[in-house]
Amino acid sequence: MDKPNAADQDENVVFSYLWLRFLIGLVAIFLAGLVQGIAGEPLLPTVSHSYWTGARDFFVGSLYIIFAFLVAYNGRGPVDFWTTKVACLTSFGVAFFPTCPLPTHRCSGGPPPPSCPSGACPLPNEGCLPGYLDWLGQHVSTAHTVCAVVLLLCLVVLVVNFIRHALGKLPAMTLRKPTDAPVPFITVWCRVGIYAACLVAMVISLGIGAAYALCWVSGDRVIYWVEFWALLAFGIAWLTAGSYRYVETQLATLHQ
Repeated sequence: MDKPNAADQDENVVFSYLWLRFLIGLVAIFLAGLVQGIAGEPLLPTVSHSYWTGARDFFVGSLYIIFAFLVAYNGRGPVDFWTTKVACLTSFGVAFFPTCPLPTHRCSGGPPPPSCPSGACPLPNEGCLPGYLDWLGQHVSTAHTVCAVVLLLCLVVLVVNFIRHALGKLPAMTLRKPTDAPVPFITVWCRVGIYAACLVAMVISLGIGAAYALCWVSGDRVIYWVEFWALLAFGIAWLTAGSYRYVETQLATLHQ
């Protein structure tokens, strides 16, 4: 049997990397909608409350997929590197530390747990919270919230870096030679526009979330929609960056 040559092996590595990027983008875009659909109950107040529904495995599994990819993803430069590593740890924390359940969420067939409108989670371990979290006690929900907020802020930083990297290509484009590989169909300014629109959507969403936390706005599902639009915008920006790199790689290969 013929052994694959080095070019084929390199192509498979690039293919696998780009498909992993594509998977992360899909998770970001569809996570909020899918956990709501799988939960099959009244509308969730936050995406994280799917932990206490039939969507738990999908929710936790999706976060672990993000964690596994970001462990190996270094990005471009030290800012990308450290941002992705913090996002990696906090995505694990969001899955590891569950948010406080609602009164309607039963645990292990037991009685419904009390609500925690103040943000604390004064639950004894009665089949609701995993045993490995006994040491955190009522601070489990706080740990979850901190991880979720930091994760979303890391996603904002990544989109800002997408813009910075795209604009950084402009000087190089002015020095292109006729023999260079052609410019991908997603032009730099087009990508910058997409990234900027996604960044604005994320900032507005997180601003509304902050206003909700400060009791400036109210509503039963404010945080769910904050998470929905922030994740959707990030997923679009992430896929845009990934599609550009795929096209850029393919055109460079064909031009050789």
